[in-house]
Amino acid sequence: MNYTEIINTALQYSDREDADIVNNMDSFLRVVESRINRNVRVMQMSTRSIVLTVEDQHYFGLPKLFAGIRDIEIRNKDAIKGETCVYASPEQMNNHSADSGRIYYTIVANQIQISPPQDDKVLEIVYYQRLTPLSESDNNNWLSERYPDCYIFALLVEIEAFVKNMEGIQMWEQRLQATISELRDEDSTDRWSGTAMTIKLG
Repeated sequence: MNYTEIINTALQYSDREDADIVNNMDSFLRVVESRINRNVRVMQMSTRSIVLTVEDQHYFGLPKLFAGIRDIEIRNKDAIKGETCVYASPEQMNNHSADSGRIYYTIVANQIQISPPQDDKVLEIVYYQRLTPLSESDNNNWLSERYPDCYIFALLVEIEAFVKNMEGIQMWEQRLQATISELRDEDSTDRWSGTAMTIKLG
């Protein structure tokens, strides 16, 4: 479903057409997307970004719509595999030894810090990406296409909260949580549904 279809369906379910509700639907969408971004981590949110390192440069900007790191690897430009960077807190980064042989990273002020700095290498960042906000100009994203009911039920929670209908909030919140649970279960199945790894001897 697209932006218009989701908005219209939520309004139909709520059986409300008053201007205060209709005019606030975009604000309700932002609240909904904020909730999803905080509470859901599934395969569709995972993406990859490539950064070229520069001599003596420690800090690099976070990727667009960044919502959390899954993995960081550094490799030579012509290599397929590289070395997985090791997470350290900002305090640990200040005290670690550059002679340890490991490459560390941390997140500071919306930037990725790596230490020791690497010259002319590839920094491959696998991360969770926030939802692309739905709007009239960007009228769909992976959630609206695959799980539009998640958007609709979450919008209905916000509509009922706006009109202070506690019974309605509870009903739609239950349906929202059930949908999120199903989304997570499906994600788990998609990730681990292949044949089990085996070890061949001899």
